[in-house]
Amino acid sequence: MVPRLLAWLLCCALALVASTGAADESEVQIHLITMGPGDHLYTRGGHAALMVARLRNGVPESTEIYNYGDTNWDDPWMVWNFLRGRLVFFLSSSGDLATTIEKYGIGQGRSVYRQRVNLSPQQAREMAERLAEKIKPGQREYLLHHMRAVCSTKVLDMLDSTLGGIIETQLEPQTGPQSAREYQEFGFSGHHLAAVAADLFLGRMHDHRLDGFKTAAVPWHMRDDLQQIMVPNPTGAGEPVPLVEPPVALVERKEPPVRKQDWFTHYLWGGLICLFLFFGAQAYRRLPRESAAAGEVLFPAALLSGLIGVLILLLVVLSTVREFKANELLLVFPPSDWLLLSPARRWWKGKRGAPRWVRIYGLVRLAVVGLVVIGHLTGLLIQQPRILVGLGLVLALLLWALPRRMARGQRAKPEPPPEQLDEDPAPA
Repeated sequence: MVPRLLAWLLCCALALVASTGAADESEVQIHLITMGPGDHLYTRGGHAALMVARLRNGVPESTEIYNYGDTNWDDPWMVWNFLRGRLVFFLSSSGDLATTIEKYGIGQGRSVYRQRVNLSPQQAREMAERLAEKIKPGQREYLLHHMRAVCSTKVLDMLDSTLGGIIETQLEPQTGPQSAREYQEFGFSGHHLAAVAADLFLGRMHDHRLDGFKTAAVPWHMRDDLQQIMVPNPTGAGEPVPLVEPPVALVERKEPPVRKQDWFTHYLWGGLICLFLFFGAQAYRRLPRESAAAGEVLFPAALLSGLIGVLILLLVVLSTVREFKANELLLVFPPSDWLLLSPARRWWKGKRGAPRWVRIYGLVRLAVVGLVVIGHLTGLLIQQPRILVGLGLVLALLLWALPRRMARGQRAKPEPPPEQLDEDPAPA
C-alpha cells in the first residue's frame, strides 16, 4: 500500500511540474479535488474540495486541501438539526494532498481525482488568500442545505465568484439530465430507512429537472461540466482554454459503488397496497354481519395515514427547509385520519354502527385524493413517487367504503316479524 501511495504522490508532483511551464520564482495554483461516492450514507453523494499548491521554481513546496464538508459528526442532534435547517457545517483543512489521498482514497476506498483550475496568477493568489481568511473561526461556518449549501456547491460558488459569475451564466440555461429526487434515489440505494424518509418528506421541489449549474455541483458531473467553461489562457496568449484540465486519477477505485435506482421503497409501498386491498376486500364482504374484520383493517389504515400526515406536518411547521414545506402528500395522508381510530377500535371489539360524520369524512377524503389523481394526470401536481398516491387512494377507498357498507347494512336490517312485536295485554 505504501509504494502505491508514493507512486500516486510522485505522479501528482510530476503533473504539477509539467503544468507550470516557465513558472515564476514563486507560484500559486488552484486545483479541484473530487472524490467518488463511498459506501457510508454520508459519502454517497461524492465530495469536492479545493487544493492550494505553492511552487517555487516550478517545484511543489506545499499543498493544502480546503474542505467545506466538515461538521461535528458526534452531535447526537445532527439529523434533527438537518431536518430543521439548523445543521452547521464549516470550512476546514484536510491537510496536504498525501493526507487527503490516504483518508479518502485508502481509508474510505474512494476514487480521488485532481484537476488544475486555469486561473490567472492574480486570480489564483486571490483565491488562496480568500480561503485562508474564510477558514478562520467565525467566518468558516455555514448552515447546511442539502441542495444549495454543501461541500460541492461551496466549491462551485467560490470558483464562480472568482471568475465573476461566468460559470453560472454559461451553465444555468442548460437543463440537467435528472431531478434532485433521481439523484437522491441513487444516493440512498441500499439505505432503506433513509430512502423511505426521502420518499415521504422531500416535497415537490425535488421533482423539477435541475439546471446545468445545479447539476455541476454533483461531483462526478463537476469533473466534466467545468471543462465546458472557457476562460482566457492564464499565460495571456492564445485561444481560451477550459476552466479545468482533464482529471488525473490519484486513486481509482476498481469497483465504485453502483449509482442505480433503489426499488426497495416501490416494493414496500406496492406491498402495502396489495395487503390493504386484499384484507379490505375480505372485510367488506363480511360486513355488516361481522365488524371485527373491518376494524382490523380500518384501524391500521387510519393509523398509518395519520402518522405519515403528522410527521409531514411537523416538518412543515418546524423546518426552515423549503423542500420539506411544499409537500403534496399532505393532501393524500391528512393527520385528521386519526379521528377514525375510535370508530375503528369499536368495530374491532365487535360493535356495529357508522356515525354520519364518519361516512361524510370518508367521502370528502376520497374526493380530495381523486382531485390529487386528476392533478397528476394533468401535470398540476408532480411530486414523486406516484405509487404513494396509489397507496393514499387505496386507504381513502377503505375509509369511505367500509363505513358506508356498515351503514347500508344497518339500514337494510329487516323488521322483526309481527308475532315478535310487543302487544298491549288483552283487557280482563
